[in-house]
Amino acid sequence: MSAGRVVVIGGGLAGVAAALDCADAGADVTLVEVRRRLGGAAYSFERDGIRLDNGQHVFLRCCSAYRALLARFGSERHVNVQERLRIPVMSPGKPTVVLRRGSLPPPLHLAGALARYPHLGRAQRLSAALAARALSAIDPDDPENDRRTLGEWLGDLGQSESSLAALWDLIALPTLNVRAADASLALGAFVFRTGLLGSAEAGDIGFHVGTLADGWLGSFLTPDEARAGREAIERAAAEAGRQIEPDHFGISLAVADGELPAELAAAVRRRRPDVDPATDAATGAPRSWTGSGPRGRAPSS
Repeated sequence: MSAGRVVVIGGGLAGVAAALDCADAGADVTLVEVRRRLGGAAYSFERDGIRLDNGQHVFLRCCSAYRALLARFGSERHVNVQERLRIPVMSPGKPTVVLRRGSLPPPLHLAGALARYPHLGRAQRLSAALAARALSAIDPDDPENDRRTLGEWLGDLGQSESSLAALWDLIALPTLNVRAADASLALGAFVFRTGLLGSAEAGDIGFHVGTLADGWLGSFLTPDEARAGREAIERAAAEAGRQIEPDHFGISLAVADGELPAELAAAVRRRRPDVDPATDAATGAPRSWTGSGPRGRAPSS
């Protein structure tokens, strides 16, 4: 693409990725976002003093495009990926059940977990295995499969509402953000084929350490890095004839009201193994910063 001017509408994951790709191709890019943050449906908010995440709660090892985007932001250190798929399943009045993948090739890597899954009866487990096999033959690129729901298709194969709730929704909800009954068959087939049936390790779950906001805000920066980042943003804004309001900027900063506690120093080392914790934390901070809670914390602002 020759250099030109591109306007990208929307600062969600797709919008940010598109803007970066266009900039890489030499375009002069303006990203338009109505909110005062990026991330779209993936964001953090506070309710009753608790930081909560919305959207993109987890991802799979096979989500290479999303992981590459995080790496480009320098945020890959804020995520962990399971060494092996492990899903705790909790139900009121019943003991917690853990679904694990085995070492066999797909689809046999999940056979043991399904065979021992107590929230489905024996006949339901067999029916679910047959449905999974049939799902692997669905073409996600066929427009007809986008006109049917995953739940409707599974129902035609004998999957009951209780089976949808106990098994299929465990995958549909965190990956598609809707229940199987409301998910597109095409998208459902893509997730199951790619994440669970493509390779044994593809479905290992990744999750964010801390909050989603840490992925978009500068996190655990040294003072020099934070200063350089802000100056770069302000220069770009000035070149575009714009001004960034001061409260737009924020970082995730490790704060202690005295000597840096060992557990906080260890947390900083995990997040920034390339720097000395002493240079990446505000020690001796005023008591008004840290409140009456633990001596050390890593708040986001």
